[in-house]
Amino acid sequence: MQKMNVWTQKNVLCLKLCEYSETDHKDGIDHLCEKQGAVAFINYLTANGYAPLHLAALKGSRRAAEALIAHGADISLKSEHGTDAIQLALSGGHLELSSWLREQLLLQQLQPSGTRSLRSRRSATPVNERPLSSRTGGTNRSNPRRAGGGKKRES
Repeated sequence: MQKMNVWTQKNVLCLKLCEYSETDHKDGIDHLCEKQGAVAFINYLTANGYAPLHLAALKGSRRAAEALIAHGADISLKSEHGTDAIQLALSGGHLELSSWLREQLLLQQLQPSGTRSLRSRRSATPVNERPLSSRTGGTNRSNPRRAGGGKKRES
């Protein structure tokens, strides 16, 4: 597993994927994975130690969990804290979701490894990219090469 430390376009995609996972935004997850390449981060842990499926399980976001698994999320993946999505769903009081995740885990385990999607590989490494902005003290500055001369954005 790889944690993200630098703000890159792909890291932002992962964070957006996590946001959509928490808010049960299936269409947003599908768009990010199919059109923006966020599927490469489907099993990455955030700075808080959770993957998108973990966050969906904690919040009881069934539709988000379905979308994440369809895009290759690993149900057995442990968080940095040693818990998997099933345990997190249980701890959040989402009994139906935890039962459904158990069923999906069995299906994942029965599926021959050669037929699994390449998207589900956890060993994928992100491409080194130039940071989107110089994020210091919570400020967001635009790229100086962009039109407008790199002026600070008003928040």
